[in-house]
Amino acid sequence: MAGLLATARPARQVASRVAGQWRGAVGVAVVLVLWELLALTLFAGRHVLPTPGAVVSAMVRDQFYFGDLSTTLSEAGWGFVIGNGAAVALAGLALVVPAVARPLERMGALTYCVPTVAVGPLLLIFLGSGMAKVMIAALSVFFVSLVACMTGLADTPAGLLEVAHAFGGGRLSQLFRVRLRAAIPRAAGGLALSAPAAILGAIIGEYLGGTQGLGVAMVSAEQNLQVPRTWAIGVVATLVSGAAYGAVRLLLRLVAGPAGTGTALATAARPRPRTPARRLARALSPLTTLAGLVVVWALALKLSGLSPYFAKSPAAIWSFLVTGPGAAANRAVALSALDTTLRDALVGWLVGSAAGVGGAVVIDQLPSLGSAVMPIVMTLRSVPLIAMTPLITLVFGQGLVGVVVIAAVITFVPTLVLVTSGLESAPPQALELARAYNLSRLGTLVRVRSRYAVPSLFAAAKVAVPGSILGAVLAEWLITGDGIGHLMAAALITSDFSTLWATVVVVSVVALAFYEVIGALEAASADRLAR
Repeated sequence: MAGLLATARPARQVASRVAGQWRGAVGVAVVLVLWELLALTLFAGRHVLPTPGAVVSAMVRDQFYFGDLSTTLSEAGWGFVIGNGAAVALAGLALVVPAVARPLERMGALTYCVPTVAVGPLLLIFLGSGMAKVMIAALSVFFVSLVACMTGLADTPAGLLEVAHAFGGGRLSQLFRVRLRAAIPRAAGGLALSAPAAILGAIIGEYLGGTQGLGVAMVSAEQNLQVPRTWAIGVVATLVSGAAYGAVRLLLRLVAGPAGTGTALATAARPRPRTPARRLARALSPLTTLAGLVVVWALALKLSGLSPYFAKSPAAIWSFLVTGPGAAANRAVALSALDTTLRDALVGWLVGSAAGVGGAVVIDQLPSLGSAVMPIVMTLRSVPLIAMTPLITLVFGQGLVGVVVIAAVITFVPTLVLVTSGLESAPPQALELARAYNLSRLGTLVRVRSRYAVPSLFAAAKVAVPGSILGAVLAEWLITGDGIGHLMAAALITSDFSTLWATVVVVSVVALAFYEVIGALEAASADRLAR
């Protein structure tokens, strides 16, 4: 009997996998049908949305852009390795030296919320074309992977750590022997998302300047009003990004082993009591981080020998916004634009996060639907928004709705993926106990899975808040005439680098403030769950 059960289990797993692939294919087919209908009806004659057949014809005629694709994949590959390597290394450092954890997270949030279209030209000036594209890809990867890795490493089962400690393992030994493998299930979502993020980062870098690559080909197609070719390049980028996401996800699943073995929130160690001195140190920590970043900024500019015309020092920006002769006017312009951007970002964050969490709940309750929906979701994450902006503008307009759509898309996908990974990370023992108590699928979600998903929920919020600001700035840069994004675009066009640097600083400080609020809520939640 045991042999028959052992034989049946792999057969059921294979059948489930095949069924999931069929449902994914059905989801893709539905998207293609809707695309064809929209192209032939609502967008007919507008020269914005070609039919799938016209796009495929352009892809075949252009031989699938293999030359440009190889360039983009090379840049994205190096960015993927550098960004993830830095994220994993720094997450491990934060675990071994806890004092650096919060400053590293803040640094990552700052790198994520600053729009690439603003810092890209500066990177091209400072690093040169080739290295700038790799660095843009690495920056696109770094923060999401850092948050996912830090969340996974910190949420290792206490029982495993106690066993490692009993065998004489210190923090470093626990990191390499226990935490790394245990962290994979919870970190898998963020690490898999970094694959399409690296490709999109490389495309944006090419979009800003270069001689070869999918981004360069896309710019050429847009400038020549070759709409089917523009969409064909976008589809190639989407397919490759989706394949990269699936490959990384599969690899991590094979390395991690059975799902749900990597976390035990209920047995996590009780946090140390917070003394008044600790509370004061935590309150001052953001200011300490900012001071450190200012020092690094000033030293980097001094050692680089870059022209002050391009590279503005902290003192120059302070004078521009606070003490200089025109500081009051400069500050008023920046704050007025910031007010618009925060409105756009807040609405985009609420819409995208609500949709992401709701989607994760639906996928948990209807697993068969997830196989059909996830390919569509990854399509949203993989489409270069810069290229799709004309369509978004045509459908949703140039006002608040169009901006919110872009901000929500950037927020929705990481929220859905990270929260779904969190819900899936509940250990088998907890799920077996739920079955023993005859809990329904919904009851298991509410009483068991949701508890283990709390760290991933906060990880999603940490990614979503800077992401919503990034999305709002990007949308304002591309399709509206107001907000910080428009101010950045105007400053870059007129070579007003003081305004450009000042707006980057303002956006970064605001993103850091929101990030601190989420961190405080996360700490309060961890204290409550550990009781």
